Amino acid sequence: MPESLLLLEVNQKIRLGVPAQEIDDYVSSYVAHIDDSRDTVGVARPPESLALARAGVGDTLMLCIVTESGIMRAETWITSLENEPLPIIYVHTPDGWERLQRRRYVRLRCSLGVTWVRVMEGAPLLSGHGTTVNLSAGGMKFRTIGRLNVGDMIEMHIDIPRDPLEALGRVARVEGFVEGRRERIYAIEFESLPDLDEDRVVAYVFSEQMRLRRDGLMN
Repeated sequence: MPESLLLLEVNQKIRLGVPAQEIDDYVSSYVAHIDDSRDTVGVARPPESLALARAGVGDTLMLCIVTESGIMRAETWITSLENEPLPIIYVHTPDGWERLQRRRYVRLRCSLGVTWVRVMEGAPLLSGHGTTVNLSAGGMKFRTIGRLNVGDMIEMHIDIPRDPLEALGRVARVEGFVEGRRERIYAIEFESLPDLDEDRVVAYVFSEQMRLRRDGLMN
């Protein structure tokens, strides 16, 4: 049996994405079928994903699962598509899995205040206030009225309760407007976040997740 199949079993939760997406944007699915030949694996096709709805045979697909040792990611390709009785994407059995740094990719949906200023040499002074959409030790998404561009560097003050964070970040993506508002959503990657500050973010994220689970607000 291929080593990669040892990580998969029918009904196992899995996240799917395309190479252009970040892990946070992968969509939830599950393993629906493992072929007797062990050459292919069938995963349920999530109806809410436009990127996957456009995917066809031969296209590259990213798989992501959570194990006790961390977050594992594999690259594969679509071998066939099935629509009846359930929409299923069949992919080539991954040749291997890449272990990601779990602590940097665990994200918390949260609404924290953000004060920011652009620090680009030669660029006009630009600053503003916003609110986080999510937060991890690797970066965050936030919404703000200010207009930023991909590649802009910004200094941020993030209102983490009892332990505010000062951080430098780079605009990785612009994700459009918040529906019904003038705000845009930006994906930010932290730049050279010190280990101590990274530990603080991780501690906050995990403590909040534990609280939400305890209160029955998170699975």
